[in-house]
Amino acid sequence: IWTNPREHVETLKRFSGIISPDFSIYADSPIPTQLHNKYRNHAVAYWLSTQGIPVIPNVRWSNEQSYDFCFRGIEKNSIVAIGSHGQLKTTASRELFLKGLPVMVSTLMPHTIVVYGSAPDDVFGDYKASGIEIVVFASETARYHNRPTEVA
Repeated sequence: IWTNPREHVETLKRFSGIISPDFSIYADSPIPTQLHNKYRNHAVAYWLSTQGIPVIPNVRWSNEQSYDFCFRGIEKNSIVAIGSHGQLKTTASRELFLKGLPVMVSTLMPHTIVVYGSAPDDVFGDYKASGIEIVVFASETARYHNRPTEVA
């Protein structure tokens, strides 16, 4: 989608909306690389929206240094998407995810969070209890292993 977005427009228009691309932001990547991936996320999302495709912003962060630029430019009090796949697997990635999630929520104040991947209650339960709607799209891996993905 980055190298030739026009090639995918007609296919994407068949859907009622999409989540913007996930150009990953790794904590061990240099800040300019993280900024570049954030730019690519916004650029593709913006361009697709100009083509009449509703876009839910995909929010990614790495560590505390990334919060400022990762949450900038995303509408407050809206719907956001986050990927948990791979973010909850290792202790280090889980720690970064759990540290950034409350910052994202307090900064963007989303009324709905679309989670692609698993949404365990110990991670998302308090947000659901606070009134944020949590919509889960299970990853292929979770579906394969028939793991529960819903927040209780």
